[in-house]
Amino acid sequence: RIRKVDKYAKIDRGRNQLCVIDCLDMELKEKAEVVGRIFRDQVLSDLNIKSDHVEDIVLSLLETEATKGNDKIPHQLLHSDVDSNNQELGKNHMWIGLLGLEDESFIRVLKHSHVQSRTTSDKKRKKKRRMEATSISAICYKRYQYFVGHPFLAHGGFGSLPERGVRLHGYYGFPASVRLETHLVDWKLFNNINHAAYMRENLPLGSYDTGLPG
Repeated sequence: RIRKVDKYAKIDRGRNQLCVIDCLDMELKEKAEVVGRIFRDQVLSDLNIKSDHVEDIVLSLLETEATKGNDKIPHQLLHSDVDSNNQELGKNHMWIGLLGLEDESFIRVLKHSHVQSRTTSDKKRKKKRRMEATSISAICYKRYQYFVGHPFLAHGGFGSLPERGVRLHGYYGFPASVRLETHLVDWKLFNNINHAAYMRENLPLGSYDTGLPG
């Protein structure tokens, strides 16, 4: 159990995180670093990221505790691991990844958030706005399978699982300080019905096909 290794590992209700670089259990630290390097090299190969200098991967062990009776664990709040307004943290060689260590692990992903999370300027309205997401996807990855995403991707873990779940989180191309960051997203999901009604009110008849009845 992660909290037996580090009593300060708790990050929110039902979830614990152990930063490998800070781990005092040297055997666990060494094993995690070996697995982390294999994980890093496989992702770099699969993504065809080539560089004269291969950077270290910043690693964390994440744990979701099992549900006990009626004490359900809520879903983790959707967040990005780095500041999505800092373009220096969104370079092409950078990525975040999760390596499955259980039979099945799950993650919730806010679709297209790596593209839409940046604050953009609307010249006509002369104000800044955030673009809306269209859906949340649930992704299952099995033991030794990995999930990799853009640094700005908004995501969150599942709650209320019957079994305790542990996975290895990796950050590639970032300073080690990212292990301490979490940026909660402030979006609402895109609502097709409301948007269709808005378009009907503001565009000439026949100029917009919503694809919806009525």
